[in-house]
Amino acid sequence: MSISHYAVFGHPIAHSLSPHIHAAFATQAGIAMDYRAIDAAPTEFASALDAFATADGRGANVTLPLKEAAYMLCATLDARAQRAGAVN
Repeated sequence: MSISHYAVFGHPIAHSLSPHIHAAFATQAGIAMDYRAIDAAPTEFASALDAFATADGRGANVTLPLKEAAYMLCATLDARAQRAGAVN
């Protein structure tokens, strides 16, 4: 069974419970996945996200302070994201 890779990006991010929550979900659902926390400063976010995607990352979430940086990388934005100037 192939393992899918997911992540949450933030700065700082060590305190995030997301990896533990997603690991518990994966175990309960019988899904082979790895969900890790990746620390990336706003100025490093684009390259960190690119490296994650290049290494077969399947999906990611962002938390503060990267929501605006993620917004700037989006090719399309819905009206709510445009009003907020940020995405998750």
